[in-house]
Amino acid sequence: MRDDQRVYLLTRVAQLYYEQNATQEAIAACLNLSRPTVSRLLKEAREEGVVQIVIHSPFCFVTELEAALTQAFPHLRAARVVRTADPSGVARAAAAYIDHIVRDGDMIGVAWGTTMAAVASALPQRPLPDVTVVQLTGGIARSGAEGSAHDVVFRFGRAFGAAVYYLHVPAVVDGPHVHDALVGNQETAHVLDLGRRANIAVFGIGVPDEQSALVQAGRLSSGDLARLHTLGAAGDICSRYFTERGNLCDPALDARTIGPTLSELANRDYSIAVAHGVHKASAVLGALRGRYCNVLIIDEATAGKVAHHSQEGHKYHE
Repeated sequence: MRDDQRVYLLTRVAQLYYEQNATQEAIAACLNLSRPTVSRLLKEAREEGVVQIVIHSPFCFVTELEAALTQAFPHLRAARVVRTADPSGVARAAAAYIDHIVRDGDMIGVAWGTTMAAVASALPQRPLPDVTVVQLTGGIARSGAEGSAHDVVFRFGRAFGAAVYYLHVPAVVDGPHVHDALVGNQETAHVLDLGRRANIAVFGIGVPDEQSALVQAGRLSSGDLARLHTLGAAGDICSRYFTERGNLCDPALDARTIGPTLSELANRDYSIAVAHGVHKASAVLGALRGRYCNVLIIDEATAGKVAHHSQEGHKYHE
């Protein structure tokens, strides 16, 4: 077949299929071709640029990176890699994913922080008669402030018209004796038990630096932060710190932390981590290696760093 004839046929088949919505069977009958030939020509039209498919959407996902992450970390039931440099784009994608999976009867455990505040703000209003929202971990003394536990849990509850349970204790306390006294309180124990039973958990991934909300609120001292760095802390989930290898970093600090353990967080139908920013790549890598989440929603640049450094034994350096 001459080139002009071939391009003519590719164009004719493509226009009938994409512009006139003709079926492949109808195209085959119209052009006196076999059905497999029509299918092959449509494939060639895409491969050779006769047809170019452009997706216009506020959500544009990088499917190659999603596949790379789920291959490197088989425990992931889903990875959503958002082609954006804007944190709000990741938050909107997370909100859309959560809205998609939540069903009546679900219990949603929610952490706090600026990432969770952005996700909560992006949730559409979809009241369900039997959804419960529970605060997963203790907070800091900024009730009602953007990113505070109260603010985030309230917004999640409002989105689903849900019953809401707050945890009125600090995230990190002064010592194990204070921890034991607080979690022994009947009301606190009840909310913590609900958090353990939540089949959906949603949380951000933090890093141990001076900008951490726990440091800013005085719940972690400069000595605590220095100790975490010495022990190789890469990140935290629900105020529990882990290394890039995914191992618990500081058992002494863990004994002062109120909320689900890292292993308890992982044991959910949906354990959803939301992260943005390449400075969190090491923390995300540790969370994946520790299997603390089974759903990851992340921006393209950070996902690329994580995928590149996901081989066992390869240490990430910023």
